[in-house]
Amino acid sequence: MFFVVVQFLLQLPRLASHVLEPVAMEELPGFIQLSSTLEKSGHIESPESIGCVYEAPSSLTIGDTYDAVGNTLISGCTGVKVDLWLRNHDLLVGSDPKCLDKERTLQTVYLQPLQMKLAALNPPFSNTSSTTDKDKSDSDEILPIGLFEGNPTQSFTLILDVQTPARTTWPRLLAELRALNESGYLSYRDNATQDLVVRPVTLVLAENECQRPSWIERLSRIMRGS
Repeated sequence: MFFVVVQFLLQLPRLASHVLEPVAMEELPGFIQLSSTLEKSGHIESPESIGCVYEAPSSLTIGDTYDAVGNTLISGCTGVKVDLWLRNHDLLVGSDPKCLDKERTLQTVYLQPLQMKLAALNPPFSNTSSTTDKDKSDSDEILPIGLFEGNPTQSFTLILDVQTPARTTWPRLLAELRALNESGYLSYRDNATQDLVVRPVTLVLAENECQRPSWIERLSRIMRGS
């Protein structure tokens, strides 16, 4: 009986993790993709081929600025992979949790610069992913111009690797992505066909985000010695 109780207690954290850390792939909003989605699209390169990974710049002197989006483009990359950490309601970017800077958030480093650069290239237009004019043909749709001068239809791929618990990070992430989505700049999945409709920016969750165990499950594994 003691052995059965112990086994139940060891499994309890695993069961709890499914309740506390729900990351269901089928519940992803249409403007957030997984690697498997991109593999089915012939318009966007796979996340493994984008080349760049965000690294925090060395300390800047007063008056200096750091253009992470511009640097990615200059480097010849079609996108960048970014580690995200939720700290005090802010999504901080950086690969080392000990060196995170509260001034370097997903919003200030990537989302706002992307919004500003795309707004400068495109006239104001409504969200192309949710038009209410049912009589409007696809040929009449005004498509936004992307960031790549030689190929305006090329999408900038932003891969987000969420390092903190999804149940707390996810609502904040969705809220911060709202502006880009409402501007019509984000690639999205067609509701009817589930095909990817390419726009200037494609957001991708790092594949292991949907597979990473919660801290409860990790504790359970340690207790089991696995």
